[in-house]
Amino acid sequence: MASGAHDAAVRRGRAEEMLFVGVDALSGKGLGVEMVSDGTLDATFIYPTGGDRVVQVAMDILEGRSYPRETLLSTALVNRQNARIMQMQTTHIGTLDEKIEKLNSQLDAFLMRYSAQRMFLYACIVILVLVAALLVFVVRAFWTKNRLNTELSQQKQQVEEQRDQLIHLSRQLEDATHAKLAFFTNVSHDFRTPLTLIADPVEQLMHSHTLTEHERFLLNIIHKNVTVLLRLVNQVLDFRKFEDGKLQLRLSRFDLRTALMEWTDAFRTLSFRKHIHFRIEADPAADYTVTADAEKLERIVYNLLSNAFKFTPENGSISVGLALFSREGEPALRLQVTDTGVGMPAEHVQHIFDSFYQIDVHHAGSGIGLALVKAFVEMHRGTIRVDTTEGQGTCFTIEMPACQTGDLDPDTTRSAVLANLKEGAVLAADQETLQAAESDTPAEDKETVLVVDDNQDIRDYVRSILQDNYRVVEAANGQEGIQQAMKYVPDVIICDVMMPVMDGMECCRRLKSELQTSHIPVMMLTAYAVDEQKIKGYECGADSYIAKPFSARLLTVRLRNLIENRHRLQNFFADGSNTALQQPKPAVTDVDKGFMEKLRRLIDERLSDPNLSVEELGEQIGLSRVQLYRKTKALCGYSPNELLRIARLKRAASLLASTEKTVAEITYEVGFSSPSYFTKCYKEYFGEIPTEFLRRKNGGE
Repeated sequence: MASGAHDAAVRRGRAEEMLFVGVDALSGKGLGVEMVSDGTLDATFIYPTGGDRVVQVAMDILEGRSYPRETLLSTALVNRQNARIMQMQTTHIGTLDEKIEKLNSQLDAFLMRYSAQRMFLYACIVILVLVAALLVFVVRAFWTKNRLNTELSQQKQQVEEQRDQLIHLSRQLEDATHAKLAFFTNVSHDFRTPLTLIADPVEQLMHSHTLTEHERFLLNIIHKNVTVLLRLVNQVLDFRKFEDGKLQLRLSRFDLRTALMEWTDAFRTLSFRKHIHFRIEADPAADYTVTADAEKLERIVYNLLSNAFKFTPENGSISVGLALFSREGEPALRLQVTDTGVGMPAEHVQHIFDSFYQIDVHHAGSGIGLALVKAFVEMHRGTIRVDTTEGQGTCFTIEMPACQTGDLDPDTTRSAVLANLKEGAVLAADQETLQAAESDTPAEDKETVLVVDDNQDIRDYVRSILQDNYRVVEAANGQEGIQQAMKYVPDVIICDVMMPVMDGMECCRRLKSELQTSHIPVMMLTAYAVDEQKIKGYECGADSYIAKPFSARLLTVRLRNLIENRHRLQNFFADGSNTALQQPKPAVTDVDKGFMEKLRRLIDERLSDPNLSVEELGEQIGLSRVQLYRKTKALCGYSPNELLRIARLKRAASLLASTEKTVAEITYEVGFSSPSYFTKCYKEYFGEIPTEFLRRKNGGE
């Protein structure tokens, strides 16, 4: 503005008349300080500082707040005397600004370089740490590798030593097996002579017409078991021949379907007796003419059917299927034996064809039958496999060429041994049963004995020994034995150790842990008379042990001793005070002791209740009326009603002796329904009526 005013004054010729003063003393070309220096302006004011205060005053005015009336700002005047100084200072300040700018640029460059160097240093440190960690890892891995190599070397050495030991043990086992087979063979040869001398005289005696029914029964048992034993001997001899490679095929051509119907006919009677559905499945229109060893195929069928009948319960089914098919362009036959029996666990399937292998100790058997079956099948260039589900059944499938290679044997005479093997297979299947025949309801005039054994001959033999003096109830396994014990509550139980479904040990343990049966003495029968098994049996609660073979007299004497001990227990519970003084205290289980204490406590608590019944007592104890009756009868010789009546009579006698109450008052207090009935019961138990006792009492006083 001052410059414009000066220009206007110059144009009008009045410039000398005025002073021109600017308000922007800025350095630079064409700005305030230069205009003062070249004479355009007379002076210029430096722009005053404190602009923020001016802005604040303006805001106060606009917003209606109070504000100071005067706001003084500091300034200075630049004229021609100090304009040159101002220019020099401005130039110097500009130079300093350039230096500062240059220094700032250098400083920024130094900072950038420092930052880069610091990042590089950090990176180097990180790399060094990683390298150190990697080095530690490599060193540790190296040490670990060396240690593992050392351990592997040691393990390799141990494995090699174990391999050598296994090879040595395998050779020893093989030698022992051969020695065992040789021993069995020699013993089997030695057995055949005495067995023949037993079997033939027995057979001659069985044709005698002077035998009593019991003698014929015993001879029949001898004949059946000699036949089974002779079959086992023949199987051992045949297996030994197979192991030595001396067993050969005797080939012949025959109709397999016709032969199969003949072979299985021996099992028809057994199927009717055991109530098992037995059928043969073969296409009647097909040609089943084969070239094979008929005797060995017959023995295969006998062994498989014997096992099937042995492990199939009543109302089960067994089928034999025969079919032809083509395998690699050659005719082949498939023979299947299927049953709905107990089956077997999957872990045993791969071993059942091994020699001397048994699934468990609860099933009788030598472990030779199936091994011999596999041997006969392999001699016919065939295969055998088994499909089984535990609890549902088993299926054996045999596949072999229909026409075996080789010369036909002109001698087609059946071996004399085959008749024994056939009869023995049927008898072996008939001996071991999974379920006993339904027992007749025993009469009440004899003591009851429960016989638990899977061998039908053993049950029949024990029954023949005991039936004159005892009622005999039968069960074929431990599970059925528990059911029969619950049903009949026998006086004593004779139980085999090795049985299917449930063995004797578990059966005994459960019987001793159940309130209904804990008081029943258990006598164990076992073929393994070793101390370990006896200890285990006694731990399960067995009262006595008898080893097979056993004497009939020994069995009856031990049975009578067990029952006599039970009678002593009855006396102990019936009148513990007197018995304890006269004879040793019998062994009483905690279950039986707890039962009697609870029963007596319940009777004492409700002694005065005339409506107390046996049903109520059984309900509070957890037994049915029948079970409570048999339990108390077995333990103390009295029925529950008799125990209740005796307790009331004893309480009444105590009240008569210690109080002045009348007979009628005592009658109702101890739970009798009428004085007349009380008097009758009192006389029967004490031998006198209550009034006679009172007269004696008052007379004594």
